[in-house]
Amino acid sequence: MKPLFRLVVSCVLLSGLAACGCVDEYVDALPSPDGTLKAELRHCGCSLTTYRRTQVTVLESSRKAECMASTGIAGFDAPFDHAPLQLHWRSNDTLHASYPDYPDFPQTQYSAGDPARPKVKLVFGSEP
Repeated sequence: MKPLFRLVVSCVLLSGLAACGCVDEYVDALPSPDGTLKAELRHCGCSLTTYRRTQVTVLESSRKAECMASTGIAGFDAPFDHAPLQLHWRSNDTLHASYPDYPDFPQTQYSAGDPARPKVKLVFGSEP
């Protein structure tokens, strides 16, 4: 009887840890005007080790983003909040982003250094 009890307790504990695990949740994608690129929004983070955030990754339309992976051409992190993150493609290679309720936006930003991939300009500010 004790081995069965230990097995049940172990399963419950492991299930609880899995429920507190990492989040990689697709939210939406905004295609560039010519459709070759997209800005993909994901909710990312691990509840036990890192804060949750909104990750925006710019990548080719045929590719898929993942949280905390450098699969994109460019990208940035924004606070995980219900305040509206505003994205707008100004052209095929320029993405504008604003987060009116957060003056320290963006939290982090990156750009891939691969010359074989398209170049993208990220513009941050309050104007659309």
